[in-house]
Amino acid sequence: MAVDSGKSMRQNAPCLSKLDLLRVIIRSFIFQGSWNFKKMQNVGFAFSAAPALRRLYPDQKEQEAALGRHLEFYNSHPYMASFVLGAIIKMEERHSKGEDIKIEDILTFKKAMMGPMGALGDSFFWASWRPFLGALAAALALIGWKLTPIAFLLVYNIPHFYVKFFGFWQGYILERGIVEQIRKYDLFRCSAHLKSFMLIILGAMIPVVIKLECKPPSLCLNLIEKLGIVLGILIISEFFRRKITLTRLLVITSSICILLGILNILK
Repeated sequence: MAVDSGKSMRQNAPCLSKLDLLRVIIRSFIFQGSWNFKKMQNVGFAFSAAPALRRLYPDQKEQEAALGRHLEFYNSHPYMASFVLGAIIKMEERHSKGEDIKIEDILTFKKAMMGPMGALGDSFFWASWRPFLGALAAALALIGWKLTPIAFLLVYNIPHFYVKFFGFWQGYILERGIVEQIRKYDLFRCSAHLKSFMLIILGAMIPVVIKLECKPPSLCLNLIEKLGIVLGILIISEFFRRKITLTRLLVITSSICILLGILNILK
């Protein structure tokens, strides 16, 4: 009878409200606020999950145990971790109700998703989305658009906020099924396209920053600028086709610009 009573209490465990979930999301915006060399993002993960864990485990000892298991080593992309955070909160909720889900299952899923989310986030946000918008912002700044910094921040944060809010919610709803959902986004393919577009923008910027000493007729100058854009795009695309890394490409471009500046061609 005691076992049945305990099981009933588990089944009547508190459920998470939308306000509880919103608190977790808001806390996740400072996910790396307590980054450390030993366990990296462990404090950020536990801090983000704390409002939900306090609601699910009213007992002080269970609450401390729940926070303690999420203070283990964790390191992933701070945006993409929202998918995992949502799924983990849902799994903890099921565990608190006495459903057939073990703590080991929760921690195993968390560790298994750590690497893939880090790779996806680094590839898309750090290596593709941010450099692409940076190149686009530089091009807009060169033509004198004064709202470029504000536009850059607004556009950059569109996928950031989407992942923080909707990514967390999808993780909470789909739980382990979030793996298949993320696969549908095909972020690696998106990253490749963004890198290609970024190189096109960089190539198109070449005739913008190059100023000729001689002043040909306006019609001829327009033709030279258009040919310069096409030539710049082709040159950058050829470098990209030869699989030259972005770092080397930037070094080459910077070296050419310095040489043109010495020759008084680039101003």
